[in-house]
Amino acid sequence: MNKIFGSRYGELLKPMLLALLLGLGLLAEAQEPLKVVTTTTTLGQLVERIGGAQVQVTVLGKGTQDPHYLEAKPSYMVKLREADLVVAVGLDLEVGWLPNVLRGARNPRIQVGQSGYLELGPTVEPIERLEGKVDRSEGDLHPLGNPHFHLAPLRYARAGQTLAARLAELRPAWASNFATAATVLTADLTDKEKKWSARVKATDLKEVVTYHRTLTYFLNRFGLQTVGEVESKPGVPPTAKHLMEIIKRAQEKKVSCLLHESFFEVAPSERVAKSSGMSVQVVPTEIQAVPEVGTYEALIERLILALENCRQLRSKSL
Repeated sequence: MNKIFGSRYGELLKPMLLALLLGLGLLAEAQEPLKVVTTTTTLGQLVERIGGAQVQVTVLGKGTQDPHYLEAKPSYMVKLREADLVVAVGLDLEVGWLPNVLRGARNPRIQVGQSGYLELGPTVEPIERLEGKVDRSEGDLHPLGNPHFHLAPLRYARAGQTLAARLAELRPAWASNFATAATVLTADLTDKEKKWSARVKATDLKEVVTYHRTLTYFLNRFGLQTVGEVESKPGVPPTAKHLMEIIKRAQEKKVSCLLHESFFEVAPSERVAKSSGMSVQVVPTEIQAVPEVGTYEALIERLILALENCRQLRSKSL
């Protein structure tokens, strides 16, 4: 190659080669954004943060909807028909509706096993995996693990790194941009998580009650435990007998905080709280679940504030 460039012929080729390389670079810059469809608002924001200008994001579920129970709407199939990538939680969170939507879309790029389909839940070391045969009479169980990993900030950041790698497969020219965005997100959430941890520690709370098992990753990360859920079984409304058991358990352990996920009817939790002296804090678990939560940081901030509110109310009652 050096001999060629050293010759007169090579000198003539130089501008042509440079023009070709420049053209390829401009071509990469001019690529249309990837059409990415996500199942939840929280994943939608993750794609936007990692993908930047190279992604066009469509979210199927609203922040106010429980992603377990969306319907396989024809409008969803239309949105997936032209998609380059579908990003889901996985771990059976969307098992009741997403497979039908994928089939109805008739888009071979985004079927399970293809580069255009990505489940992030299995990539972040899910907790609460179930061994052996699963008995569905025990409720809406997730044998592969709890799917609500996004409420642990560094697991969310880790999912961003996995996402960056997949986006790089689909847009190699932008691989470094995706990797940089994932690194920035990890650093930012690492710093914020330290501050959030200090605030949780300052509440002096050790145990809480929740309505559903949505908050397990969050509680584990910030050193809290749950003494039980208001639901009788996952996805099953509570019986009177179960409510009495939770009330008794909360009283015995002197639990002061009940975190109620905003997807669910609050009356059962209010009954438990009233009978046991707990404070009910209705909390969002997805971005846009409530109007004030438009970012991931705002979502975690609301959960931290709920714990701080419990602490303040407990102090007033003493």
